[in-house]
Amino acid sequence: MEVQIKPLLKLSAIDAPPKFLQSLQDAGKFVKKLRESDPDIANSAANRSGTEEEHRALQAGLLYLALTEPDRRRSYCTDIVLTSRDNLTYALSEMTRLVAETWPKMPQSVRTNLLSLLGELIVARASVEVLILHICRRMSSKLYSQY
Repeated sequence: MEVQIKPLLKLSAIDAPPKFLQSLQDAGKFVKKLRESDPDIANSAANRSGTEEEHRALQAGLLYLALTEPDRRRSYCTDIVLTSRDNLTYALSEMTRLVAETWPKMPQSVRTNLLSLLGELIVARASVEVLILHICRRMSSKLYSQY
């Protein structure tokens, strides 16, 4: 049985999803399946001894799930920070790409989760300046109060 995950974007029947979105969804499924067998992601074999590709899939999957599952967002954010080998560069670049390329198609719940995740990364002292710049460019001034 295939692992089910929530969609990240609201796409119409004629919208083509961005190419990188499929890899994020696959990574989300990978992490969800991994959590079923090993709930401690930071100490999992995929994190400790996995290849660079597996590690990136782990980071991307945790990001995808943090954006689509608000009740577990804090846990996923902690796992993102604990599993990062590159000072969160990969996770932040994926978040920046999501904001730059898909912000208008994100449901409000995903946007809210992204901003909450951003706040948690600020607390973790991540270098989020570029991400904040992209978010400010995408948000219209009247929308700031909604978040």
